[in-house]
This record gives sequence, structure tokens and C-alpha cells, in this order.
Amino acid sequence: MKIDDMKINGMSISDFVRKQRLEGEVIESINAVDCITNYDSDITTRIIHHGSVTITRKGHMYSFSGDKIEQRADGEWYVDGKHFDFGEAAVPAERCEIHIEINGSVDMVKTEYGEVTVHGDCHSINTMSGDVTCQKAGNIHTMSGDVFCKGTPLSVSTMSGDINC
Repeated sequence: MKIDDMKINGMSISDFVRKQRLEGEVIESINAVDCITNYDSDITTRIIHHGSVTITRKGHMYSFSGDKIEQRADGEWYVDGKHFDFGEAAVPAERCEIHIEINGSVDMVKTEYGEVTVHGDCHSINTMSGDVTCQKAGNIHTMSGDVFCKGTPLSVSTMSGDINC
């Protein structure tokens, strides 16, 4: 089964994530020395030690970092013990840097923007804007960005960027 064939609440995964970004919350990235997620019946808590988190909440992107970042059971975020105020901390998406890094092989990576790194094999990588780095890939397409890969892909294209394969 391809990822495009999977459905959540009757929607494709892409449409579901898009809706969550506009109406709910999506964790875009977590970079940390240690990340613990505790699932205890109805209570889910997440603790990130010495790191940073980038999320999209109701159409706005936020990035925060600290020694201890918590997402408590009520869904609220705390940085070094202080409640994170989403009302005052919105960062326009175009000012945030998105880095997608995959350790292992994957069938397909598709993004609108952001740097993509795959430490393994990938059948297809497609991004509108961002550099692509991979071990071995079948097809790599980016509108704006450099492509760095080991081996010779079947197809590589970029409208604005260098290709180093």
C-alpha cells in the first residue's frame, strides 16, 4: 500500500496533516539530547531535554528551545517551567528553517519546503524548495535547491540549484 492510498478519517494523509496544521497542532520537528513520551491511559506527556521543538498550531509555526520542554496532558507546552504563550510567539513560516532527516531507507519523501536528508536508500524525493542529500535514490526532484547524492539516480532535476551525484 502506498502512503497516498492510506486514509485517516476518510482523508488522504496529506489532507489530514494540512487540516491539522490549520485547525489543530502538528509537531514538525524535535531535536533533543533525550525525548521521553509517556502514554498512561488517557494521559500523554512528552518531555524533551536540552533541545528544540518546531510545531504548527492553527496555521502558525512556532519554534522554541530550552533545557526542559514539556507537552503536558492538557496539550499545553512549557519551556523551562514557564507556560509557552502561543498568542505572542508566532513566527512566519517563511522565517523558519525546516530540516527533515531520515535514518534508514524510505520509499518516498514529499515536502513543500525544507531541507531533506536521507541516510539510506529512497525511491523518490520531491520538494518544492530545499536542498536534498541522500545515499541512493531513484528519482529526485526539487524546484529550488541543491542535490547531493552518492550513486547515480534514475532521474534528477532542479530548476534552481546544483546537482552533485
